[in-house]
Parts: sequence; structure tokens; C-alpha cells
Amino acid sequence: VHWMVQPEFRYFLCERFNGHFFGLHGLVSQYNIGGHKLPMLFGSDSKNFRHEGYAYGLGLSYGYQVLLGRRWNLEFNVGAGYARMEYDKYDNINCGMFIEKGYKNYFGLTKAGVTLMFLIN
Repeated sequence: VHWMVQPEFRYFLCERFNGHFFGLHGLVSQYNIGGHKLPMLFGSDSKNFRHEGYAYGLGLSYGYQVLLGRRWNLEFNVGAGYARMEYDKYDNINCGMFIEKGYKNYFGLTKAGVTLMFLIN
């Protein structure tokens, strides 16, 4: 199971849905990751283990929206912040044995994207 919710409040510097904006975003996630080398998140030996748990945090973002047409926009954004990851660590085999509970405090990039938008209203 993998899912993530990342709501964001935005303040546009000039016109809404056009130009520069700053944002405050939160995040909540549930994850189950195994067999991948993720040294910044779970250590240099992360490929040998499976990590199952939750993450939550918040951050600040900056973005820019470009009007492409009457209802179409192109958006660029990037955000950085804090995430607290709480997990159970298992051997990375089918039905692997439980090893330990752990947590990780992460500071860094929390979002980045290029989005093609269709405006409804």
C-alpha cells in the first residue's frame, strides 16, 4: 500500500492562477518500500530491508503558473520542508522477519512538479 495526500495553501503575488506564488503544504503518507537503495531515508544498507510505515510533515513551496489559453495553465513548483517517518523494518524477503521499529527525521525537498492544468470555473 502506497498513498500520499499533500494539501497546499497558496498566495499568488499578482493575479490568481497566473504568475509567481508561495505556498504552505502539509503531507501525510503510508508506504511499504523494499529492495531499493535509499540511503538518505533509510541508510546505506536500505536495499537489504523492507520499511513499512507512515510519514507526515510540512513545508514551504514556490511556483509559477503560465496562462496557455482560456482554460489551460502550465505550472512549475518546488517545495522543501520537514517529514517525520515512523516505520517497522523487516528482512527483504517474502514474509520477512520483523527486525525493529524506527523513525527518521527528514529535512529537504518535499515536492517538485510540472503540471498541465485545466481550469473548471
